[in-house]
Amino acid sequence: MHKVLILDTSILCVWLKVPGKDTCGADSDKWNYERVASTL
Repeated sequence: MHKVLILDTSILCVWLKVPGKDTCGADSDKWNYERVASTL
């Protein structure tokens, strides 16, 4: 069985460290580079 990873563009921007797009998500569930990198 193959693993499929689907990335939302906002998560992708955080992971690629796009200037001005360093976090995403609701105030109660923020995603930053460290969180995204540890999940991928």
